[in-house]
Amino acid sequence: MKKIIYIFALFLLVGCTNEQQAEETGKISVIASFYPIADFVERVGGDLVEVETLVGAGVDPHGWEMSTQDRNEIEKSSIFIYNGSGFEHWADDVIESAKETNTDFVAIESSQGLTLAEGHSHSHDHEDEAHEEAHDREGGAYDAHTWISLPNAVHQMEVIKDALSEIYPEHAEEFSSNFEKERDAFLALHERALEAFEEVKRKDFIVGHESFGYLAKDYGLTQHGIEGASSLGEPDPKRMAELVELAKETGLTTIFYDPLGSDKIAQTIASEIGGEAKELNPLEGRTQEEIDANLDYLAIMQKNINALSEALE
Repeated sequence: MKKIIYIFALFLLVGCTNEQQAEETGKISVIASFYPIADFVERVGGDLVEVETLVGAGVDPHGWEMSTQDRNEIEKSSIFIYNGSGFEHWADDVIESAKETNTDFVAIESSQGLTLAEGHSHSHDHEDEAHEEAHDREGGAYDAHTWISLPNAVHQMEVIKDALSEIYPEHAEEFSSNFEKERDAFLALHERALEAFEEVKRKDFIVGHESFGYLAKDYGLTQHGIEGASSLGEPDPKRMAELVELAKETGLTTIFYDPLGSDKIAQTIASEIGGEAKELNPLEGRTQEEIDANLDYLAIMQKNINALSEALE
């Protein structure tokens, strides 16, 4: 997949305009596409940045629709940072439009440079056109859920650090210092996860939708999605039967679901196997409960690792 980091007009005029904006507001204004990207920007930017997140709290980005106001805000912005790799199906069109109307515009694809894994899909109800459309537009044959891997997240933060340092060289040292601190924290959790999953008896797990592929690869696990790469749609009876059989064969008693989605199918499968359904957050967003508890990316990832390793013991 073609990877592009869009940094338009990194010339003197743009540098001056961005510097003027920072001086006037006291903060570097950034628009992030959805939660994990906003988290990464805030970690790298620290007190220097003010981040607006397009996809609101508690909203599944797979089903999110851009409003005219959202589009206008991006086109008028100076810095737009997104995941890329096909996840934000609308990004290319908006970026092209912004290029035409806004000379002071920088768009950063944080996942650029990563090697993408192949995506997977399962047969669904033929009437579920929304699911098929979402799969086609969100990365197609590739898995765009790059941020769910801690090493990938470090890479994405580094891309953000490098881009912000190029735009604001006077703050490069602070961006680098922030990045190094966060990198160490992310990789420390990654090391703890490696140890935890090395000891589990099972390697297969069942999730709401296939958004944990990179995490599974990191730790030698295999995800089985109730749904495909998108959280839209429902599985057909054949897929349901396959998952029930898999759970029985492997001894799984926990079926995971996305807290931003419905737990109905997970509860149904759990009932069939005499098990239970629990949350596993793919970090496409945070629930209101997580926001109220001030849980950030690392805290939620720690919860995910704990819940998954316990289920696989």
